[in-house]
Amino acid sequence: MRLTPRAFLPYAGLFIGIIALDQAVKNVSRGLALGERHTLIPKLLAFTHVQNTGITFGFLQGSNGAVIWLSIFFLGILVYFFDYFSTRTERVLYTLLLAGIIGNLIDRLAQGFVTDVFDLTGWPGIFNVADSALVIGVCGMLLHEIYTSTHGKRAAPAVPRRSSP
Repeated sequence: MRLTPRAFLPYAGLFIGIIALDQAVKNVSRGLALGERHTLIPKLLAFTHVQNTGITFGFLQGSNGAVIWLSIFFLGILVYFFDYFSTRTERVLYTLLLAGIIGNLIDRLAQGFVTDVFDLTGWPGIFNVADSALVIGVCGMLLHEIYTSTHGKRAAPAVPRRSSP
């Protein structure tokens, strides 16, 4: 069964909310000088303005074009497999993945880099709201898949599969 417009609203709201929060936080960060750092929680979290042309932990620095195409590729995969995500949990995680990819893609297309802002003490990289959505989405999908495969609780697909003639 496909999502009705009414059932789709919470996911659309989550999607729009994540992207809006991501862009708002990045816009605040862009008001700082590049590399400027402000402590939010001493010895734990700082707000820092960084520009990233690569991906996580500095991989693929200077490869913004390749990362744009990679992002579009993964968006295509997610759209293609939409009906596979049939439970509420799967759809929330799917929404996090979409919002994370699109949040960073907006930056890459508009500016040629991603603005990263959150600096956790002891963590090797600086990240943003979209990155957080991606990490939660990917880890959540992996944990959900492990749980459902070991407990045999895989939900039926949203659209029934046709049997072969």
